[in-house]
Amino acid sequence: MAMAVAGVACTRAAARSAALRLAAAADVSRHTPWPAASVLAATTHWMHTSTSHAARAWKSPCVRNLPLLDNECVVFPGEQAGFSLSDPAHQLMCQDIMGRPPRLRHIGVVKHKESKDLDHSLFGETDYLAEEVGTLVQVESLQSFAETDKPQLLATRAVGRFRVVKKRRLPWGYWSCTAAVVHDEPWTPETASALTTVKNLLWEYAQFSLLLNETKLQAFKRRLDKKAAEDATSFSLWVAMQLKTRLAQSEEGRQQCQHLLEARSADKRLELCQGILVERLEHLQTQQQPPAPSDGGSTPSN
Repeated sequence: MAMAVAGVACTRAAARSAALRLAAAADVSRHTPWPAASVLAATTHWMHTSTSHAARAWKSPCVRNLPLLDNECVVFPGEQAGFSLSDPAHQLMCQDIMGRPPRLRHIGVVKHKESKDLDHSLFGETDYLAEEVGTLVQVESLQSFAETDKPQLLATRAVGRFRVVKKRRLPWGYWSCTAAVVHDEPWTPETASALTTVKNLLWEYAQFSLLLNETKLQAFKRRLDKKAAEDATSFSLWVAMQLKTRLAQSEEGRQQCQHLLEARSADKRLELCQGILVERLEHLQTQQQPPAPSDGGSTPSN
């Protein structure tokens, strides 16, 4: 009985994967003259090569065949991120990744960007609508549903940063790339001073935000002290995550998050955080100032 149930489950999974592959291929075939045999051959080649390349992932300065997933805002290293995937090509990408060993289940998350000069040629370089610096995420779980029209829920953990070196669009619709691992430059003598400045500014900002909730404010203070005691790189990325909750509400703020991700040193990231916090604090202080009295013309009521 158990073997029969397992067999049915495997059959359903295979059927779903085949349906997604056909849907993705059909979506691509509307825009490209490639025959179905070419799509199938490319699919087979990807399945045989991706795992071997992923086995060397992040042990060398360059990684090949990293699947790319574009997102509205960046993900910072250390962040837990979830994605709802309804595109058949992205669902197929996740199913292929889930077939690998857990330690090799990596995806590159890149911020989506708009382009007024978009060339809609399917396999053209200008069809790549994402930033060149992204975040490596480790896939932790994938929740699928029997109904193919329901989105898949992908849970991930961000573990590093990368720069796109060379990208290509695969025949079934999503992008992959050759990626170079991005590391922070060494700290400088000014790093400790910048860290303290940003810590004090973030605490002042938290006091404005959590003014009426003393319990949450003290809990944040303990976490702030703990994070500031770690290294400058971890602290600067953690501060960026705190700012993201407010910055992600506008496209300008999301672009600021991208600049924070692209910063090549903790000093540069702390400098950017300091500028954002100063601007935010000035705005909050302006809002809390009482309005200036008007120049006459008003008669006190009796």
